[in-house]
Amino acid sequence: MTVSTPTVAPETPVSGAAPAVEPAHIISSPRRPRLAPPSAGTGPVWSRPLHLEDQVAARITRPDFADWLRHVRPAAGCTRPIRLYGDIYTVEADTGRLLSTVHTADMPDGVIYKACGNRRASACPSCSKRYKRDAYQVIRTGLVGGKGVPDHVATHPAVFPTFTAPSFGPVHSRVVRKHTCASRRSCDCRPEPCHARRDTPTCPHGIRLVCYARHDPDDPRLGTPLCLDCYDHAGQVVWNLQAGELWRRTAEAIRKYIRRLARQRGIDPDRVRLSFGKAAEMQRRGVVHFHAIIRLDGAVPGDKTAIVPPPSGIDAVDLVDAVDHAKHTMFTTGPHPDRPHGWRIGWGDQVHTKVITVAGDGQVTDGMVAAYLAKYATKSTEITGHTSARLTADTVDLYADPDGSHTERLIDACWRLGRDRRWRRLRLWAHMLGFGGHFLTKSRTYSITFSLLRNNRIVYRRTVTAGPPTGDRAPREETTLVVNFLQYVGAGWRTPADAMLATTSATLAREHQPTMQGHMPALAAWQEHRQTCLDSKPGRRTACMVGPAPTPATLYSAADVAKELRCSEWWVKEQARRRRIPHCRIAGSYRFTAAHLAEIIRLFEVRPTGQPGPSGPPERAAVRTTTTAHDGQPPVVLRARTPRRVRKAGMPGSSAA
Repeated sequence: MTVSTPTVAPETPVSGAAPAVEPAHIISSPRRPRLAPPSAGTGPVWSRPLHLEDQVAARITRPDFADWLRHVRPAAGCTRPIRLYGDIYTVEADTGRLLSTVHTADMPDGVIYKACGNRRASACPSCSKRYKRDAYQVIRTGLVGGKGVPDHVATHPAVFPTFTAPSFGPVHSRVVRKHTCASRRSCDCRPEPCHARRDTPTCPHGIRLVCYARHDPDDPRLGTPLCLDCYDHAGQVVWNLQAGELWRRTAEAIRKYIRRLARQRGIDPDRVRLSFGKAAEMQRRGVVHFHAIIRLDGAVPGDKTAIVPPPSGIDAVDLVDAVDHAKHTMFTTGPHPDRPHGWRIGWGDQVHTKVITVAGDGQVTDGMVAAYLAKYATKSTEITGHTSARLTADTVDLYADPDGSHTERLIDACWRLGRDRRWRRLRLWAHMLGFGGHFLTKSRTYSITFSLLRNNRIVYRRTVTAGPPTGDRAPREETTLVVNFLQYVGAGWRTPADAMLATTSATLAREHQPTMQGHMPALAAWQEHRQTCLDSKPGRRTACMVGPAPTPATLYSAADVAKELRCSEWWVKEQARRRRIPHCRIAGSYRFTAAHLAEIIRLFEVRPTGQPGPSGPPERAAVRTTTTAHDGQPPVVLRARTPRRVRKAGMPGSSAA
């Protein structure tokens, strides 16, 4: 590709041991041609050093290293950031006038680094931690209110049911009937034997279906079948595929039950509404089960977004009964060449429903539920030991084996059953063991959205960057639009050294954050005390700090003022430097307002003789330096000595005084 090529060809990412690095050359020049992709450069190019120490030295010795650190800060903690190349335009919203243009070629590395935003903790710990915190806010806001959700939702009846999958064969498990530990995270309670039986049944394949071991939490045998050949792998992947449809039918059954109950008790069914929130958890055996939140709300006919208190007469006990009624929902899938009559899809026997309390004194509180669901929002199939991207015909043989392990047989079942055109979704989601739904879903009226949280975060960062508003000053409306014409050029850091430096910088910032949070109250108190002291000074004007925000004045540069006054720019700057004309000193530059320009004209105005006029700038008086008398001695008048050439010529006045 030549330098004049305007298009950008995506690069092929490296897979395997270094997911955060892509092969590229290091360009010595920090500026690159605008029409060329970031991989092309006009300056000298050297090959990438083989050792990490050499790569670090090559990066930190570059003159733009500080700018590079500031440039990659938004994506510093990301394992595999997205690299974008193109132009950024700032346009005036009212007139459409182009205000400024920024080219990524003028930035360090010639690209913009954007965090990947992956929710999976195994793929990107930094982005998944942010997603987990957002998920916690989304779930908890639907239980206690806030961020635009009415606070009275805390008084609405809500339940927390858990829907499990049926059994597809006996697997190794760890069951603790009575916990005596203080925390489930560090549970050291004695579990029950896995599959202890008095008789020793044997399967048709000659495998004894017993296990007397008390498995540890990290035992790799947990979740694996006692007999791989007897296990229904095909039925499990089909159930995973149809789990979303089963949940939809179950939620509809719960709604119908509540509407029928309201009609029996004399309540208008149109004034009762249910809001749902759901998180999917992948079990060790490779099958999902759902944790849901069901909240009872009132409804306003004609307004689908209004959240009002529910009518009296229906409580949390009725919600529990509705779940117990809907857990028997079942349906049969369509035919398949391997199963002409289809598969029977339904829930397992273990369906538990608990009432959620907001006061913090119940068995299940709002904080516990939000933290529990947010934890599973960042997990995927890694608990089964399988992690891969979407599989293709070229890569499926690396993970599928009809005679292999439990997960390999599940993937093989997805690929084998997905050969039929009506079941091709199994091949599409083979890397997820057949499950193709979202791991966190909710109703529209349950709570806020992730987009709202991201937008609020952007506004907060812009506010912090621009500084807090003064007094009661409200933020102005956005009058400009930022239009991005960016193209994807790759994912990951350019070198392992870049990944190490960016990750280290983000780690230090995270470690420093708790310390700064501890000092924030003292800093706020000091700033308040300082402001009080400044306001108490005599003659200090504080009226401008309260009230509505004034309209900002238009600022002009020295060149603009010189053009208006028909003088040189140097004269304007010199007069401002000597403080002879009014001006503003902003970021090391002279700036002038319209009032300043009018004042400058008034200062230099010349009126006819005899008419009073404004006093101009003070005339510069001649300065005469004399010595001061000491101890009553008369002052000594200093005179210049006659030049030597005059004395040598014998001219009059050659003698020194």
